[in-house]
Amino acid sequence: NLNILLQRYPDSDWAERGRELKRLLPPEQKEQPAAEAEPATTAGGNPEGALKRIQADLRDHRDDDAARECRGFLERYATHPSAPEVQLALGAVLVRRGDPAAAEKVLAPLARSASGELRAKAQYLLGGARYLLGDSAGVRSAVPESPEPRGGRWSALAQLWRAAADEMDGRESAAAARYKGVAEAPYPSPLKAYALAALAARADRARRYGEAESRLRETMSQADAAELSSVSAAARLALGHVLYKEKKLPQAAAAYGEFARRYPEHVEAPRALYLRGLALKRSGHAGEAAASFKDLIARHPDSSFAADAHLQLGQVYSSMGRSEAAIQSYQEMAKSAGAKSGADKESILLVAQVHYNAKRYKEAIPEYWKFLERFPDDPKAHEVEELLLTSYWAGDRENPDLYKAVERFPNHAIVGQIGPEVLFRRGESLMKSGDHAQAAEAYRAVSARYPGSKQASAAQFRLGSALFAAGDYEASQEAYGKVQSGSGTMAADALFNRALAFEKAGHKGSALVTYEQLLTRFPAYPRASWVWLEVAQLREAHGRYGPAAEAYGRVSEPERRAQALLAMGRCYERMKRRDKARSAYEKLVPLRPREDAQRLNGLVRLGLLYEVAGKARRAKPLYEEVARLASGAAGDAARTRLAAMSGGGARSQAQEYPTEPAAEPTPSAAPSEPDRYYSSRSPLEEEKPEPEGGLKRFEKPTFRRRPARERGTVSFIEIRSSGE
Repeated sequence: NLNILLQRYPDSDWAERGRELKRLLPPEQKEQPAAEAEPATTAGGNPEGALKRIQADLRDHRDDDAARECRGFLERYATHPSAPEVQLALGAVLVRRGDPAAAEKVLAPLARSASGELRAKAQYLLGGARYLLGDSAGVRSAVPESPEPRGGRWSALAQLWRAAADEMDGRESAAAARYKGVAEAPYPSPLKAYALAALAARADRARRYGEAESRLRETMSQADAAELSSVSAAARLALGHVLYKEKKLPQAAAAYGEFARRYPEHVEAPRALYLRGLALKRSGHAGEAAASFKDLIARHPDSSFAADAHLQLGQVYSSMGRSEAAIQSYQEMAKSAGAKSGADKESILLVAQVHYNAKRYKEAIPEYWKFLERFPDDPKAHEVEELLLTSYWAGDRENPDLYKAVERFPNHAIVGQIGPEVLFRRGESLMKSGDHAQAAEAYRAVSARYPGSKQASAAQFRLGSALFAAGDYEASQEAYGKVQSGSGTMAADALFNRALAFEKAGHKGSALVTYEQLLTRFPAYPRASWVWLEVAQLREAHGRYGPAAEAYGRVSEPERRAQALLAMGRCYERMKRRDKARSAYEKLVPLRPREDAQRLNGLVRLGLLYEVAGKARRAKPLYEEVARLASGAAGDAARTRLAAMSGGGARSQAQEYPTEPAAEPTPSAAPSEPDRYYSSRSPLEEEKPEPEGGLKRFEKPTFRRRPARERGTVSFIEIRSSGE
């Protein structure tokens, strides 16, 4: 086979490997039926004794002794009638010993000079010797084009070497015809097994698998009968190959199994076990396939097929759902003695694939990282990067390392899909950890890199939240200003939060304008009542008491209603509109809870206004309720007025009652749920605790300072003299 390879494809890579292999092989010894040509014996004398010794040596396969005896006979009895037979025997022995060059020197003269059957035998042996020397032209000169009639059996069988020479030279058709002639010759011979094997190989190359199968079965029969074990073994292995190609996988597995059973020590036994496992695997017999691969690993652990067996075993286990066994097999593959170059890389990827296919993405991620850290320049690295990113997104998208992967491997289509979300989630994670500056950078990156993504607007909104939390109120209001357009909830919340940022930055006028825009564009905003209270306070701070009172009247939240009505009355008093002030305070009467501090302050004010209007009887029950429920300034004032009213007509000096200005609200949250528009709760979306009697102070009011009597009291002159 190597000779044919080197002859046909001398410049190929396989030819170079073939030459290396050929140098390692001992001289080839073919199984030849040379012993069939037994030299004739003559009677009497020393020549007869020498001939008997030669016959005995040939019969017992003592080739060295036979060659020595033959040479001695030819030297001593060159003219003996049996000398040509001895010369023929010597040539046969030399061929069998693997010395075709010496055999050629012995046989060539005999093939030229002899006649009849002796000539045919010499031609037969000389053709074999020259074939072993790779001399196709010499074979054709030694063996006639067609069998000679007088040559009989040996002339017909010699065509085998002529066929082999034709095949060596690429003359396939001529070779096939000669092989067929040998196979169909009417002479029993072991050579028929070789001819049939050659015909089977030709049919196999032509993909006539049915014919190849039939020829191989004939080859096996002939080889078994002639006890040509090497030919029989090769035919059985080839039969497995042909059946495999025919997709007769169960039959192929049986043929490979039969080969491995008959020839357990054969050099091809590991291959047969491996191919048996493959045939069983592909025919759906996973359990039997696993057993075959395990048998190979156990019996031939150092075989070049052991690593491949581990690979196939891992795949079988994976298909059976035995993930842990599959992973173990893949790991063993890299450690096998016969592991190919790069087996360690393949092992890592296969282990990762087991996890990936089982949707255990978190377990696959470390394996992909391991590959990329160890083999960053591998041709598969780009594909592995994609698998890593996909694994993160499919099974561990909250992992901070996903951001690292996206930043490190940006040149992937999946990054364009998941990049905005990854950066946004990074911003959210940094916000939770309190790193507002870095969170702001993440949100900016979303808007800058992916301006058309669905996360871009949400990132801009959250940028405002991050900057607000970092104390950069100017930048915060600018960020919110970029997303306040539109008609959605985000736009409303952006307006709300921008107004808060303006307030924190000290721009009260801008804050008021922004709040008013919010109420105009979104009258049904969920926190409209809170915003009206804020607008009212800002208007009041700017001395716009009429619009402030109107805004206070729009506050509808029960928990802030008392505060708003008290402030509304205060604004009307400052405008000298006591009737409207009294109307505002009267709305406090039915409110609950009765002990609310703002309500009780308002009732005291209402009582005083009743007194000023000459309606003391209406004031008294108000004072009594306040005196009963309130402590502190409001209760003291109510009790003082009750005492004054019980004085029985005595002129009472006007009293001053200090009221507590309503506390201003804290910038509480926009009423948005987490993730409504890719946003978790911003710092402006967290409700602040409110102290009793009003909201926690966010910032001291900027009311214009007035004298104490105007700012916190109501003054009275003599009630009886003027009624005021």
